Order: sequence, then C-alpha cells, then structure tokens
Amino acid sequence: MANAKLLKVELNGTVIQKDVEMKGPTPAGMTGKEAAEGPVMFQGDHAAVAFRNLKVTPMEFGK
Repeated sequence: MANAKLLKVELNGTVIQKDVEMKGPTPAGMTGKEAAEGPVMFQGDHAAVAFRNLKVTPMEFGK
C-alpha cells in the first residue's frame, strides 16, 4: 500500500500544497486507524474558524 499524497491544495486561489507525500499516519484521526477512505476533517486551534466555498474533488483510482 502506498502512502497518501496531496496532489494539490489551494487556499484563496493560492496553491499551498502540491505533490506532498504523507510519510505516516496523521495524528488525531477519528479512530486512530489508517483507512483508504474517510471523512475530511478541519481543525481550528485557539480561535473561531470559518470556511466558505469548500470544494473537495474525489479521485478515481485504477482507471
């Protein structure tokens, strides 16, 4: 099984992550277990956070 990879993440039209490979599990997941699919979660520390016009595009694997 390959590591997860962020193909492209944009914030306000600016690319902030591109072709970033996750070397291991990310902390504070819902179950603590890695899975091929799961929810997208956002964390805001220390103050209020608001999101608008959020777009998540699922990838098609194996085609």
